[in-house]
Amino acid sequence: MLIKEQIHAAAREVGFSLCGVAKCRSLDVSRARFEGWLASGSADGLDYLSHNIDKRFDPAQLVEGAKTVIICALNYRNAITNGYSAEARCKIASYACTTDYHRTIKAMLREVFA
Repeated sequence: MLIKEQIHAAAREVGFSLCGVAKCRSLDVSRARFEGWLASGSADGLDYLSHNIDKRFDPAQLVEGAKTVIICALNYRNAITNGYSAEARCKIASYACTTDYHRTIKAMLREVFA
């Protein structure tokens, strides 16, 4: 298995903005805050966020026997949406102007662990 430093280096090499390695544990405080946020109606129209909450906040339920989690982040800001003028009549979210970020991130993760 790769050690922490190798994982960080591999993630940087393929272009991830951030990478972290942590002990796998249940995130009870975050879960309670998230469930409160959902109950307040803040997820208007994003019903999928209420699915699989157990797995979302306890990685061991997603991957049996998991002891460690690796978290990678990617900044998808791009030149198209960087710096809208004050006169802009509309703005388009950065993620909507490029390739589907789900596919991009999956491909990058495959490279990290190849």
